[in-house]
Amino acid sequence: MTDTIAAIATPPGTGAIGIIRLTGPKSRTIAERIFTSSSPCFDDFRPRFLHHGIVTDESGSFLDDVLIAHLPGPASFSGEDMIEIFAHGGQTVLQTLLERILACGARLADPGEFTKRAFLNGKMDLTQAEAIAELISAPTKAALILASAKRAGALKDVGERLRRRLETVLAHLFLAIDFTDDEAECIDMTATKTEVQSCLEMIEALERSGRRAYKFREGCLVVIAGQVNVGKSSLMNSILGRQRAIVTDFPGTTRDYIEETIDLEGIPVRLVDTAGFRSASDKADPVEEFGIHRTQELVSEADTVVFMYDVHQGMTEEDWGLIESFSQSRPCILAGNKIDLMPDLDDTTLRDRDRGPHILISAKFGRNVDTLLDVIRRELDSEKSETLQGTIAPNARQLVLLGQARIGLDHFLIDLRVGQPLDILAGHVQNAVGHLSEITGRIAPDDVLHRIFADFCIGK
Repeated sequence: MTDTIAAIATPPGTGAIGIIRLTGPKSRTIAERIFTSSSPCFDDFRPRFLHHGIVTDESGSFLDDVLIAHLPGPASFSGEDMIEIFAHGGQTVLQTLLERILACGARLADPGEFTKRAFLNGKMDLTQAEAIAELISAPTKAALILASAKRAGALKDVGERLRRRLETVLAHLFLAIDFTDDEAECIDMTATKTEVQSCLEMIEALERSGRRAYKFREGCLVVIAGQVNVGKSSLMNSILGRQRAIVTDFPGTTRDYIEETIDLEGIPVRLVDTAGFRSASDKADPVEEFGIHRTQELVSEADTVVFMYDVHQGMTEEDWGLIESFSQSRPCILAGNKIDLMPDLDDTTLRDRDRGPHILISAKFGRNVDTLLDVIRRELDSEKSETLQGTIAPNARQLVLLGQARIGLDHFLIDLRVGQPLDILAGHVQNAVGHLSEITGRIAPDDVLHRIFADFCIGK
């Protein structure tokens, strides 16, 4: 890392302030070439102070007045010498300043390269680096809480503790293999088994935590399904508070699905309005048939299905058949719509033990829609997002590695039970240690690092 990199750190658009970052050995030299202080008391880039002045072009002409900070390494974000320039936030201004910096010897940073350098310079481990991207892209407060805990080192601490415990087990196994004729007498296998089982339980707890946290980070799929003309699009519009879907009295208006994301008390929810089903005697045209087929696919992928029906017409046998097929592998909420057309109907929340939650609503007038949303929230997760403080949430890459470590420890316990030699047992523990080391980045192949940091924004 002998080169100096630079990038605009603020997102595209117009704003009051825009930030340009430099890191690398030439950062201060470049800053000295382009910056002139407006203060007679300027003290030659005193570290960690903001200095006011102007940036000039190669001929000395004014480009912008800025604030500039010098952050010497290793006590900086990247672990290297850094310069941060706070300029006016127009894109043309920032791009012109960046071009001036690049002309002085810096190169444009790759996506995530500032954070990658921080990782390579030991400022953070790989879980903390990944947490930065998760924090930036967090769609809800719950996702932000999860990312913040990981950025603070929650997963790093647990992962390192697990790794050290298993390395101790491994050291005892190798000692028994290398220095005794009777391996069994040199090591307490009962204590070793107990320690491995304890580590295995910790890994399984992390996996459960990661799977639960996935919905807070990536979102849950909630599909609104039902026969044609039961008010699915009206419900979609009512939940969103705007006319997103076309609503008419003609059956089959929705030909393709419509998807929007909402924040449902901390859970990002992908809410989908789908093409309606038709009775067997009511033939759909080819385009509508395709939409219905897509509805079936979405239902199969859904975390929760809201099945709507018209209370005036009641549930048909075909409706019950669809409900039976939907509810076999996911929660299915019944929503009887159009209670505004039946003023004498009891519109209280019902609960059918065999069918799941049952809510009576008026999508057109928003009646009981909040109640329906509360039921959806409970079906998606029984805990509020506020309870996530301190929760450790491994991401997809980390879950794969945890699973591989778990398999290694499972094999250890199986082979211990059948009397396999210690070198076989040690191999299983060694594999688990390797996978845990990949989680934190102690073992970090270049292709893995490239994939991780390529998903970052430029300037971070």
